[in-house]
Amino acid sequence: MLATQARLKTAWEIPQGLKGALLLGGFLRVFFLFIADNNGGDAIARAANIQKWMSHPSFSSPVAHWGPVYFYLAGTLGFLLKDAELAGRLLSLICGIASIYLVYRLARLLSGQAAATLSAFICALAGLHITLPLLSAHRPRRLLRI
Repeated sequence: MLATQARLKTAWEIPQGLKGALLLGGFLRVFFLFIADNNGGDAIARAANIQKWMSHPSFSSPVAHWGPVYFYLAGTLGFLLKDAELAGRLLSLICGIASIYLVYRLARLLSGQAAATLSAFICALAGLHITLPLLSAHRPRRLLRI
């Protein structure tokens, strides 16, 4: 019983390096969310299509060449926030931070703890990884920029 409890407790503990990378990456992304404009790539078209999907929710995408999952997630956030542009950017922010965690887990699986911590910090500090996902200007298949 005690061995199982100890194993469960260690399974839920977040390593210090990962905590630091997530906090640093999260801070930088939130900071740039407030100072960056949503004007790169197809950001304006995405925000308009999120708004279109919000006005007529369906199981299909407002445009055929973009998959519907992006609009399910961004549209739901748009309903909650009452702002389609902010919804697209917030979804990108969440996925950008989640990708730091995924990079950490993959690197730990392949190369160990030290490489995982270093990889997470590199991902947290990478300039394009910080700024580009904050625009709602990316393709849905690249939501988790890894």
